[in-house]
Amino acid sequence: MYKLLLFTLATLFLQADMLPQNVLSKNCLESYQNSYLSQKDHKAFIYAREEETGKDKCNWGYGYATTEEAIDSAMKGCQSVLLNAECTLVDTDGVFKVKEGTFSQLTPVDDTPLSTEEKEKILQQSKGLILGNCLPFFRDKYLDAPGHKSFAYSVDANGHYACGYASGQMIQKNSNKEAIKACRRNKDKRGDAAPKSPCKIYAYDKQILLDAKDFDIDLHAKKKITLDKEAFEKKLAKAKEIIGNNACLMQMKYYLRGKTQQAYYFAKSIDKQACGRKEGAFSLDEAKKEAQKSCEKMAKAQGIKQPCKLLAENDKIVGKLSDFSVVQLISKKLEPEVSKSQDVKKDTKPKENMSASVPVAKALDMAAKTLNQSLPKMTDSETRLERVTAQKSKMIYDLTLVHFTNWSMPFMKLKSLLYKDLKTQVCSDEESQMLLKKGVSISYRYSDKDARPIGTFDFDAKTCGLTTNLERIKRNILHMIKKK
Repeated sequence: MYKLLLFTLATLFLQADMLPQNVLSKNCLESYQNSYLSQKDHKAFIYAREEETGKDKCNWGYGYATTEEAIDSAMKGCQSVLLNAECTLVDTDGVFKVKEGTFSQLTPVDDTPLSTEEKEKILQQSKGLILGNCLPFFRDKYLDAPGHKSFAYSVDANGHYACGYASGQMIQKNSNKEAIKACRRNKDKRGDAAPKSPCKIYAYDKQILLDAKDFDIDLHAKKKITLDKEAFEKKLAKAKEIIGNNACLMQMKYYLRGKTQQAYYFAKSIDKQACGRKEGAFSLDEAKKEAQKSCEKMAKAQGIKQPCKLLAENDKIVGKLSDFSVVQLISKKLEPEVSKSQDVKKDTKPKENMSASVPVAKALDMAAKTLNQSLPKMTDSETRLERVTAQKSKMIYDLTLVHFTNWSMPFMKLKSLLYKDLKTQVCSDEESQMLLKKGVSISYRYSDKDARPIGTFDFDAKTCGLTTNLERIKRNILHMIKKK
């Protein structure tokens, strides 16, 4: 952008001078300098140029008794040509007199071919930003084109791109305009692969005007991820807690030896996993998009309904175990929906005191009856909650695995797949912690699709490393006795 500013300022200063070479086209400039200026007075030089097309015409008269006669003669010659531009007096008797703003300024054309070193320097500036077939188009067509030229380019964070160029124009704005048109035509042809960003003038003549930031892209050079053995094992172990020991863990090993920009997505059901990775992408956004797409394709083939989520980006494991849990707390799944038209009074009482006046057993029984009104209900694509039972200080959730039998999903296998997630969910939830501290235990009782039992997972305060209210009271009493 700084280069663009300098280029614009230089253009403005050149325009203020309004020298013959900034007004007259190549042919008319040669006629003015080589023929007109050497003629006898009185003489006049007339010029006309279409701003939109760049078409122009010049005419002159010389050797007249008066300047007025020279002007009349030159003007008639200019006006005899069909051109959508007014014939303008630019010189009398060798004095160039064009007011600023009369014509768009022209800059001298540098048709000197680029040396190998100059070309390489320009290409280095464009490295990584100009993609696909736009790179040879820029290198072999645009950079070698004669005369004034403009290169328009569009690219987005997904690595979609389009380009176009124009050359042979006398006026920069016309060159820019034609290049933008060419870029837009190219963009239209690309259909779904068209970039979302607008076409912009990337280069004019031999100068690059923009960089990646002008396209809202955070472009970093691709580099191989190099982790020492300890760091590699640590990250792999963290990923293994979420993925488990399966083919997707092997993909994670490859990923941790990959190249930036890269991303890894993961999804799982009770007994299946799906993953997708993309390394060495144009940008991190593109890597995420492609990795997610790859994961979703695998998930669909596996029949996994859980969404693919970001597990890692570049060399960082960003996902948490709770992000990929296939189990959600039943109470969260069954919270009643409240319409916007209903008036809901906010309960300002602390959670610990909400059921202070109701015995625990009675509160659990009331909760079970309320929940059972909306049961049975699918809690996810593989699990159906049949009923909720309250037995004194115990809450039991009866669940059915709708796609499994007790031989295809024996209890030990179910435990290896679900227990860790269940424990994390129960022990980290504030409402569950509140119940556990009050001495409540929570059980998840699983059956197969034919209603045959598989097994039960039990959780209490001790399971979660919590202290019940009763135990806390006992400890306080013992502490007081010891003090005495």
